[in-house]
Amino acid sequence: MEVCQPLLTEIEYFDPVKYFNLFYSWQNIIFLDSSMYHADLGRYSYIGIDPYKIITCKDRVIKIDNKISSLDDFWQILRAEIKVAAFSSISGVGPFQGGIAGFFSYDFSRSIELLPTLSHDEFAHDDFALGCYDLILSFDNLRRRAFIISTGSPEKSDIGKLKRAKSRLDWLNNYLKKDIMQTNSSAKNMIVSTLTSNFSKNTYKKTVEKVKEYIYAGDVFEVNLAQRFKCRFSNKNSVDLYLKLRDSNKAPFSAYVNIGETTILSSSPERFIKLENNKIEARPIKGTIKRSMLDFDDRKLAKTLQQSPKDRAENIMIVDLMRNDLSRVAIPSSVSVDILCGLETYTNVHHLVSVITAELKHNHDSISLLQACFPGGSITGAPKIRAMEIIDELEPQRRGPYCGSLGYIGGNGNLDLSILIRSIVIKGDNLTFHSGGAITLDSDPEQEWNETLLKAEALKTILKA
Repeated sequence: MEVCQPLLTEIEYFDPVKYFNLFYSWQNIIFLDSSMYHADLGRYSYIGIDPYKIITCKDRVIKIDNKISSLDDFWQILRAEIKVAAFSSISGVGPFQGGIAGFFSYDFSRSIELLPTLSHDEFAHDDFALGCYDLILSFDNLRRRAFIISTGSPEKSDIGKLKRAKSRLDWLNNYLKKDIMQTNSSAKNMIVSTLTSNFSKNTYKKTVEKVKEYIYAGDVFEVNLAQRFKCRFSNKNSVDLYLKLRDSNKAPFSAYVNIGETTILSSSPERFIKLENNKIEARPIKGTIKRSMLDFDDRKLAKTLQQSPKDRAENIMIVDLMRNDLSRVAIPSSVSVDILCGLETYTNVHHLVSVITAELKHNHDSISLLQACFPGGSITGAPKIRAMEIIDELEPQRRGPYCGSLGYIGGNGNLDLSILIRSIVIKGDNLTFHSGGAITLDSDPEQEWNETLLKAEALKTILKA
């Protein structure tokens, strides 16, 4: 029997931030913002509210609604929740119509692979924190249409789902009768403590040389090395900070997430993996150069990046890694590199971006795809496992959400996850963000240090404003 479809109702379209202003103070909200509108990457924005279940994991201990689960197989739990949330898609309202959404920390990889535990787990971030959402506000930013969608989960029967879905739609419709044009949070000046890094310039440069020693020894071809910035910051100002971030650094995978004890403000330009109608897409970024305010110089910089042997080599190595990861769950003949080292331009930088596509095997699903590919190769290095071992040895603190993934796993089988770069993480009164780059045999330590500062500049700027 076909799984029933969600119910939906159309609402007046405004910039999604107008609706976000109604909900930002709620717990366990996820705003997949797509602040840089793009017909392919940033067409849809979503707000998920009032999840019927919260699932977190730390060091393989799984909590459901803050109670320890009797099951310790997180893949089994995630697959079971997707089954509860299952539905048949409605066409024309965006691929995310309900299901699981939230973030997976980089350190979730420790539950997937056998890795050392040398770096300090300073903030004990969740390995993942996910909400089960049956109520979604969906925004088509191209056609300027907006919808409320309700799946009726976690009810099991079709009648139960329909009854709950109608009740949830009516409840949210009534709530939205408030004049959202009058509800407006504006970015304010915020006081933060001095930013500190877990690397000095000299130590970072020496660490780059250590990575190159591993490359000379034949351990790896490439390692992503990052420095972490930290300051004291009140979480109550996180929305104001996010509005500053989205205005200053628009990105197709920008997001605001407040789940469990962690708040994430993201302006990520990078898609990790997408699955829609059994079609897979990955968009790894490797290769970065600054922009210029002068058009001629800006075009020259972009051309320099496109012709850089080092940056192209970095990108191609990660493309090969992603092709290998995808081949575990995709039809082998379907894995294709549609774009190799293409140019994408953002507020402060140009990037080299490749696009790999594939078709999922019929005996696999969105959870299989995540299991095969996490974490993304663009933020580890190649070979992936050895690169992660070296990262754990050389980076003083664990990464937490940085370089993990954020997005959704839909009850309709769709999935879309970004890579958590250009992102701020807040827990308690502690704010952190990272900036890194790929170290190869050709890396110059001074240039690598400068690249981390370039990538961090947008985040530093909004904290100073």
